[in-house]
Amino acid sequence: MIEENTKIRLKFSEIAEALRDGRVEMDGDGLLLVSDDVACTGRVETAGCAGLKSETVYRLANGALTTLLHSAMSMNPKAMAALAEWYAVGERDESRGGGLGALLDMMKKAAGGEVAEADAQEGGAE
Repeated sequence: MIEENTKIRLKFSEIAEALRDGRVEMDGDGLLLVSDDVACTGRVETAGCAGLKSETVYRLANGALTTLLHSAMSMNPKAMAALAEWYAVGERDESRGGGLGALLDMMKKAAGGEVAEADAQEGGAE
């Protein structure tokens, strides 16, 4: 019997095996993805969001991300390039939290429009 305030520790390898064996019950909408040296496996649940944009996103992401990870692990150059691009986008967006990024965001709002990406990159290079 598990006490109420006892934390259960889960091992990644056990989670991966359980997901592959269909032993993980998806009791909420979302996407669960596991990737290791064996395979990339995803499970999606959309019962509570049927017909909504999130259903489409979860289903597309499941197929796309598992394929992308498998392809990248197989050293497919296009898959590696896609991962590198989205990694760079994430790094750029994270760095915009302060400094120049915050200034560019304020300028966009003040101008009531978009600051061209090329302009943002030129400003960041100086």
